[in-house]
Amino acid sequence: MQADDAYEDFWLGLDEFLRALRSARGRAAANVPPGELTISQYKLLEAIVGRTSPRIGEIAVCLDVAPPTATRMIAGLEREGLIERHAAPDDRRAVTIELTSAGREARTRAKRRLDAKRARLYESLGPDDREQAARLLKSLAEGMDAL
Repeated sequence: MQADDAYEDFWLGLDEFLRALRSARGRAAANVPPGELTISQYKLLEAIVGRTSPRIGEIAVCLDVAPPTATRMIAGLEREGLIERHAAPDDRRAVTIELTSAGREARTRAKRRLDAKRARLYESLGPDDREQAARLLKSLAEGMDAL
């Protein structure tokens, strides 16, 4: 195989993987049981947990979305009673967010579902493929960060 072929195969393989990832995310979003969190909602709750008085701007950065998108997501979770917003004590213009008990329960259920899906993917690979995939994914992440 020539160098040009390897280059093309790499990018075709990466494109195929990213397409499969988007498709899996779409299926996951379409198949969320009623009353359960989507992956995006789960990630938002994860961005809140462990932070002291997180603000919408911080959460938007964690989710890699624009602040208005984070605000809309937060408003939806607030309507569902999963989070509460409060005025920041040190800045009237800012809002802090915290999970309610219902939000903590929903987060726990979503984590269990996600962990089960991750386990199925992990088990679908043999031990050698798991090790190779871990190395390659880490290398790709480092390479992307360097771009």
